[in-house]
Amino acid sequence: MNSQLFKSTEFYQKRYQNFSTIIIFPLVLLIMFLLSFLLWAKKEVTVEVTGTIEPTSIVATIQSTSDNTIIKNQLRSNKEVKKGDLLIQYSEKMESSQKESLQKQFDLLSRQETGLKTLEDSINQGTSLFQEENDEFGYQSTFTTFLAQYDSIGQGVNSSNRESSPQTNLGNETDTASSFEISGFPVQSETLSKTNKNHKMTSKRNSYKSIPLTLDSQYDTDLSSQREVLKAQYLKEAGQQLATVQIQKSEVEGKLNQANILLSNTTIKAPEDGIIHLNQSYENLSTVSTGKELAQIYPKIESTKEVFISYYVSSDYILKLKKGQSVRLTLDEVGNHNMMVLGKIESIDSSAIETEKGNIFRVKAKAKLTAQESRSLKYGFQGRVTSIIDKKSYFAYLKDKLFNQLN
Repeated sequence: MNSQLFKSTEFYQKRYQNFSTIIIFPLVLLIMFLLSFLLWAKKEVTVEVTGTIEPTSIVATIQSTSDNTIIKNQLRSNKEVKKGDLLIQYSEKMESSQKESLQKQFDLLSRQETGLKTLEDSINQGTSLFQEENDEFGYQSTFTTFLAQYDSIGQGVNSSNRESSPQTNLGNETDTASSFEISGFPVQSETLSKTNKNHKMTSKRNSYKSIPLTLDSQYDTDLSSQREVLKAQYLKEAGQQLATVQIQKSEVEGKLNQANILLSNTTIKAPEDGIIHLNQSYENLSTVSTGKELAQIYPKIESTKEVFISYYVSSDYILKLKKGQSVRLTLDEVGNHNMMVLGKIESIDSSAIETEKGNIFRVKAKAKLTAQESRSLKYGFQGRVTSIIDKKSYFAYLKDKLFNQLN
């Protein structure tokens, strides 16, 4: 063979541009690449459901505090409120009039209590301590009557003393007569007889002298005791009235406190800053029973920069979900563009919810937000949740798919 033929173009075209070099070799390379991809490349096994943006905590619960008619309602979904902002205003005509009436009773009883205490102090000190000439309860007049009776007792005892003075003079005259009688007696010679007579005359004279002292002491005691009895009677009466007034005041005070509570319940104000989540069942109603939940206040997303992604998963996949697994929430047309929020599973309900399509479990994933995301998101936004339950090679994935279909 001519060696020059190996150097020709025609030879090389016939040798290397045949079927084996054009078809078989690229096909083998492609198969090798596909096998490598199936064995080494990983596929995410996911569960896709609908999820909702929810708060990580509830700041406050707004409940109806009155059965009265609602005259002003400021509750709006996703409305931002500040602490102290008016949320609900009820009609308060009945509560206001009741409080006004009880307040008047309480003030009246307070003044009466003060008047009775002043009366007691005035009686004890014997002088008027009233600041006004004419008090509305007549206690100053009562004290004036007491003083008049107190003084009249003294005058009555003085009159009795004047009527008793002749008896005192009689005692003095008897004493004088006795002295005259003693001096008129003759002198006896017997010592014993003389001594006995002197002793008898001395005893008689001393008994007459003690009469006026006994009478004076008796009159002073009568005066003091009568006045003390009068004073005790007035103090007892004042004390009984004071005790009654204090009991009535305590009862009215309790009713007044209750009236104040009822009046304060006619207004509901925001207890904290936050975002209102309205209970749609009671929207635009004019009356709501006491205790019914009207709304909740959620924290501001811009402040917390975190939310819950809440969604429900079928019982077929719930065993494959674990805390810490990644979750993606895709929101369409948020701020004229799609948004993806990333989170991790934080809680899985232990009990299922029964539905017509089977049992489902509630799952919550916490998502940390950027400043831009926190400004764009609102509570209640819904989107597609992709929950990654496993990662496996494409070969294993296709194998499982094939066997599941065959079974």
